[in-house]
Amino acid sequence: GASKLAKNNVLCRQMSAVETLGSVTTIVTDKTGTLTKNEMTVRSLYCDGKTISVSGDGYHLEGELSHTDEQVEALIDCGVLASGGSLEKDSQQQATAVGDPMDAAFLVLAEKSGRNWQTLRGEWKEIDSLPFSSERARVSILRERDGHRQLFVKGSCDTVLPLCTTDFQGRPLTEEQLSAIRKAEHSFAEKALRGLALARRSVPDGEEMKEESLQFLGLAAFEDPPRQEVREAVELCQKAGIRVLMCTGDHPKTAQAIASRVGLLEADEKQALTGAEIAELEGEALAQVTRKHHVFARFSPQQKLKLVESLIEQGEVVAMTGDGVNDAPALKKVHVGVAMGKSGTAVAVEASDLVLTDDRFNTIVNAVKEGRVVYGNIQRFIAFLFSGNFGVVVAMFFGSLLAGFFDLRYNGTILLPLSAAQILWMNLVTDGAPALAFAMGRSSEHVMTHPPRNPKDPILSKEIWRLVFSSGFVLAALFLTLLDLLYIGGVFTVVEFDPVYTRTLAFYALVTARLVNAFTFTDLERGIWSGATLPNSYLIGAVLFSWLLTLGLVSFPVAADFFGLAILKFHHVLYATLTIPALVLLPSNMVKFWQRKR
Repeated sequence: GASKLAKNNVLCRQMSAVETLGSVTTIVTDKTGTLTKNEMTVRSLYCDGKTISVSGDGYHLEGELSHTDEQVEALIDCGVLASGGSLEKDSQQQATAVGDPMDAAFLVLAEKSGRNWQTLRGEWKEIDSLPFSSERARVSILRERDGHRQLFVKGSCDTVLPLCTTDFQGRPLTEEQLSAIRKAEHSFAEKALRGLALARRSVPDGEEMKEESLQFLGLAAFEDPPRQEVREAVELCQKAGIRVLMCTGDHPKTAQAIASRVGLLEADEKQALTGAEIAELEGEALAQVTRKHHVFARFSPQQKLKLVESLIEQGEVVAMTGDGVNDAPALKKVHVGVAMGKSGTAVAVEASDLVLTDDRFNTIVNAVKEGRVVYGNIQRFIAFLFSGNFGVVVAMFFGSLLAGFFDLRYNGTILLPLSAAQILWMNLVTDGAPALAFAMGRSSEHVMTHPPRNPKDPILSKEIWRLVFSSGFVLAALFLTLLDLLYIGGVFTVVEFDPVYTRTLAFYALVTARLVNAFTFTDLERGIWSGATLPNSYLIGAVLFSWLLTLGLVSFPVAADFFGLAILKFHHVLYATLTIPALVLLPSNMVKFWQRKR
């Protein structure tokens, strides 16, 4: 299971997580980089009551601004100087982000506006900084040029705007201006654009770097489109009975717009729930809103922890994504913690059970699917072994009793149905190769169409046990009936063969029946006429391999003598080979059909 996950961009740090994935009922995921591409593009700017559109896509350097002036240039410069990322450009006017994608988007914007961001940063030397954190939701960098120090700030409107006292002209911000800024941010959010506020202030020599009395420059609206495959992955989760919850630090309207695009919003879900609203709820009140809502915005890591704790208390099996240092407690708390391999911190990775090497949401869904496949393979593996061995136990028990009752003897001893060497052959050859093939089973198209299993349920359900016992009885009945029909002195003897030849033919029939019986367990629910999953190629190869070895055993004298067997005639082998599949598969498929109709 872990090796298959690795091929699908999932590194497994805790082996138990592979099994737990099959029981996941809720996935709590980030938005940026998981549901979205994390390829930021500045789409609009808001300056002094004007909205400026920006053309171009992704990190392609071609594009232009609908309007530019001194304030727009100051806003762009602030975005560049409040950022720490870089760009690697190629000859096709295409750039690659180095560092934070949002920082790179500002640099692309500078290129489109004709600003030389390398020269700008070279002139303004960085002195100090206050890094971004989920609690602060902003970053501030103090720079100096020609003895003049200036603080450049960018962050969410909620955290930056309260620190601003003046506009670009140096006039005090009025309530009308503040209302217009909030309205612009709201408008951006409804278009699924993520708004950032930009501000600055001069810092005299000797004064500490303080985030206060800032000069508001404007807003930058970023587009981070959803990944194309996310909507299909969300629909697959819904079919599989798995709830998907989105937690983000973005504006509620931005979160709501993205959630709507990827199919997360329910029909009666009008808006995202904010972290501030969650903070006021406890107990059953919190449980009720977590059951009704799928989108959570303006969420801090502490609030995310509170959310997953509530889900776990409700009996949910939770998988959660995280990439930051502060996500570590929640990643430890949930049943399956999933860290981002590309953007995640080392602390988040250490706290996780799984690591996504591509940071994609559909990779999580594929991992859940693989977890279900692994658990299903374990069920099939165990059921197949139990069925065959149960059949042999029943056959040996009743065969020995009947041989004693009818006084069937050979060379002076009770004629046992099978010798120890023959039983050993079945355990090693008949069971070994098919059992390994079950472990390599492929995914079924039905695996994501039923609800998650209860982790408290036994590995084999009542329905599987019925299938195990019924198929085991069929194997035993087939074996004992053949012995009785061919033994001298049997109850219903129709042809009298030598005891060794009879036991050889019955042994071959039992081995063949057990191998055919493996196909009963390729699909534990559906029969042949109910759209059963086709056997994987490994199982077909394993069955053929084991059957050919057994055929060789009853065809070559040296091998036959070693196991106390006779050489079978071709027509007897042919009859047994052609009739056994129907005798084995028909009853087991009837049991499946009956169980599905109950």
